[in-house]
Amino acid sequence: MNGCDHSRRMYDNWRYSGTKPDFLYMYFVPHVVESNAPEEFRASISLLKDALEKAFNISITDEKLGASIKLYNEMRQLIMIIEEKRKGEKVPIKGSEMLSLIMAISAMPVETAIGLLTELLKFIEGREVAKSDDVRIFVQMGCMEEPEHLKLYESAGGTIVADGFCFGARFYNKQIDESKKPIDALAEGYLNSKLSCPRMMDDYPRRLDNIKSIVKEYAVDALVIEKLKFCDMWGWEIERLRRESKERLLPPILAIEREYLGGATGQIKTRIQAFFEQMGKKNSFQELRAIAKQK
Repeated sequence: MNGCDHSRRMYDNWRYSGTKPDFLYMYFVPHVVESNAPEEFRASISLLKDALEKAFNISITDEKLGASIKLYNEMRQLIMIIEEKRKGEKVPIKGSEMLSLIMAISAMPVETAIGLLTELLKFIEGREVAKSDDVRIFVQMGCMEEPEHLKLYESAGGTIVADGFCFGARFYNKQIDESKKPIDALAEGYLNSKLSCPRMMDDYPRRLDNIKSIVKEYAVDALVIEKLKFCDMWGWEIERLRRESKERLLPPILAIEREYLGGATGQIKTRIQAFFEQMGKKNSFQELRAIAKQK
């Protein structure tokens, strides 16, 4: 899709490689929410459906799409039940575990995922992974596929109580309207997601409101904002959020630039430890709740 440049160029590389796969398709996603974006996105989804039907000699009916939407909504609802439990003082699942879970779910049939999540809800009942003096953090970034990276924060005394990345809340924090025509509902549900990526133009105010809401609901001590090297979109997002933090509209922010997979692990862990130390005395969960009510 027309998201990050490396994804777009990968499409071009396959296209001109001489060994392109049986199915190669560029999926268009609008860069804005308003204007004629909904109509453009509906058309884009319809074109993808037509291309898939032609390439694989199948029929994708509204009935089949509706049934699939219902299953994925059920799956997301189960994940959101787990997500709700991270708001409390006793956090039952680590951020690194949550990432591993979502990555696994994305690679299995949705019916299997629903069964797994049902069993997981039983497993985490009464479980507690956070210490009372852990720093409760919200991690915001783009692509993240390394649970080991998130463990750097956990091993340094942090508990990830909320996240905003592709294999995180952006994957499950939405519901598709089952009462509408499937393609219309898909376009509306994905385009209007409050957890948009900085690739979406003029949508910063909505992303900021969402972060402020998460800080209150999850009793967050600090924000961690990460960007991949050479990602200018996230670089500018970080600068805007830093301004909000300096004006005390957001908690303290740690900004990290990293490579896509691994690298500079020791350096990053040192920065995390120094950031936690600079924060000084950590507020208790009850104090964080009281502060949130005042804002």
